[in-house]
Amino acid sequence: MVKNEHVVSRFRLIGASAGLAALVAAAVLAAPARASAPPLSGCQTSWPEMGHDPLHSAQATSCPGAGPAIDQADAATLAPRWFMSTQAAVTAEPAVVDGTVYVGDAAGTFRAVNAATGALKWAFTSTDRHQTGFGEFVSSPEVIRLPGQKDAWVFVGGGGTLYALDAATGKVMWHQDVDPGRPTSAIEIESSPVVDLATSPPEVMVGSDDNGSPNIQVTGIQAFNAYTGALRWKYEPERNAVVHELGDDGQGDACGDVWSSPALDAAAGLVVFGTGNCGDQAAAEAHHDFAVNSGIFALSAATGARQWSYFEPANQYDTGQASDSGTGDDDFGSSALIVHGVAVAKGVTRNLVVEASKSGYVYALDEATGAKVWQDEPSQAGQLSPQLVGSVGGTIGAIALGQSAGRAALFMTSAVPLPLAGDGVDTGPTPPSVTPDTSLASDPTRAFSLHAVALASGAVLWQDPLAGPSYAPVTYSDGVLLVPSTTGFGVGAYNADTGALLWAAPSGAADSGGAAISGAEFFLGTGTSFGSAGPTEVPPQAFGLWSYGLTGS
Repeated sequence: MVKNEHVVSRFRLIGASAGLAALVAAAVLAAPARASAPPLSGCQTSWPEMGHDPLHSAQATSCPGAGPAIDQADAATLAPRWFMSTQAAVTAEPAVVDGTVYVGDAAGTFRAVNAATGALKWAFTSTDRHQTGFGEFVSSPEVIRLPGQKDAWVFVGGGGTLYALDAATGKVMWHQDVDPGRPTSAIEIESSPVVDLATSPPEVMVGSDDNGSPNIQVTGIQAFNAYTGALRWKYEPERNAVVHELGDDGQGDACGDVWSSPALDAAAGLVVFGTGNCGDQAAAEAHHDFAVNSGIFALSAATGARQWSYFEPANQYDTGQASDSGTGDDDFGSSALIVHGVAVAKGVTRNLVVEASKSGYVYALDEATGAKVWQDEPSQAGQLSPQLVGSVGGTIGAIALGQSAGRAALFMTSAVPLPLAGDGVDTGPTPPSVTPDTSLASDPTRAFSLHAVALASGAVLWQDPLAGPSYAPVTYSDGVLLVPSTTGFGVGAYNADTGALLWAAPSGAADSGGAAISGAEFFLGTGTSFGSAGPTEVPPQAFGLWSYGLTGS
């Protein structure tokens, strides 16, 4: 990501108490043991976290006898059920558990809402003071019951603070600042947390991002004791180091920002995530930093130790460096997806990590080794000069796993695809120049904004010319894709076999968050904003939370 103050360059539309921390310090650093934990409920019609599950499948699970579900036969009957105004943008994907919808907004209010009626159950206001770039609550919550607890808890990032709330009342169980030495810095949590119940004690992992601001906390992935908020470990990608405290010299080079959301394979003991590109290449090289470009990392969930990493190869959108590490604004902002048992060749089955980039490329890596299995370029990038707005294209919203005409497939959106290469439109110290992407002549469908690719090979299955550019994740339900449109101010349901539009509805806002599916209904936050203190929300939009459902549901 371009490290400057032009927030559009990112366009991510997307403290525990000292006494308590001291009491558990010894336990925090102890080697964790594997433990089992009870499920939140029996039949999972819920959507308890970003991407539905720790692997980030982004697909609803049908429950026999649980009633109707959104499918190709019924999608055309979807209709609004209720709308709750929030007066501030809702860009995070909601969580839906046991009849309650949980979501926060850009102004700092986090709500629990009755899923049937839209009535407010409780609200919590963030106390965080960090100067965020995209609003206060842009992190999606995870709602989960910890072993030994009667009620579920909600884990969510607000500003630069991770909160644990009682799901029934909104009471703060603990809170932890990820840059406690600089409580008003520009660090923030845009990443959505994931909870690992297989460690003892359970831990909650989340990424941190500095938005290109110098001399603040080194960013990365933090793992906290889920009961107390005490730090278990922190991995710093730019230093390739595991640390066990949040205090540092404040000299990060902005080369390890994590604004994607980590995916967890608890059975393998791995957490996987993507990083942003290097903000200060010269400083990183001078400090011999490890992460000099956007990459995909796999860590031990128990210790934070790096198991492997993969850095995006150079491509036609990179500028200023002819090496294996490109310098374009090509963050891995779309979250990682983990898929087990993929038949990639005759007699060859692998577990894959899939993640898409702002460059327009998508990569499938072997989960065990990080070796590349395939890559493809279904989406067009949208790179502009850092003096303008940086990169606005490629894939930023999370991808979904599903079926397309009987084949396992991945579904993703493009943000704002532009027919440009390199710096695109450069207004730097030289006279303004425009660099067209001539490769589009041989593959013009890259400029479309909704894509389906084969899971086993990355081959493009179809691309839809009608879906508008979107920063939002895609979600999947029984052959139907739910696709919010950032530029179209609405949401559509598409046939996953063909890309044909089945249903659409206006929302009155630039939708940038994903749809959370629960049986025959789905819930969608609306609006887009920038900034924390008095967010900039232009043009005027209908900020809030929508509920849609099948007619008669």
